[in-house]
Amino acid sequence: MATPIALSATHAAHTARPARWSALLLAGVAAAAALALAVGDPAVLLERDRELGTLLRGMAAIKALLVAVAVAAVVWRLRQPVSVRLALGYLAGVWAMTAATAAIWQLTAIGAAAALFHAGEVAVLVLAWRDGLWARAGRRR
Repeated sequence: MATPIALSATHAAHTARPARWSALLLAGVAAAAALALAVGDPAVLLERDRELGTLLRGMAAIKALLVAVAVAAVVWRLRQPVSVRLALGYLAGVWAMTAATAAIWQLTAIGAAAALFHAGEVAVLVLAWRDGLWARAGRRR
């Protein structure tokens, strides 16, 4: 039988400090947005078809709201003990959503960006569904 110290060490090896995960999430969101905004020039499409550009930017604004909700939810989740694999999955999903939203705002590779956004969104939702903490938090109310 494992001792309490051994169990504690094993648990610590598979989890990380919540503040580090949240800081990493926010730094990655900023980096993903900056990188995607640095790529491409929306002026070309805006000159050709201003209405389409406005529509696509409106869609990007709606996606930005979804990213903000995902960031808030994942920051909340990362304040609890979490395995490294689960945390990395949450980070990758939110970062993908962020980069895709910024790319759509820049009117760059819209089809690929839309696919990336939805892949990140599905990843975050599947991880949340498989993660038992969300269900336990709902039952505590």
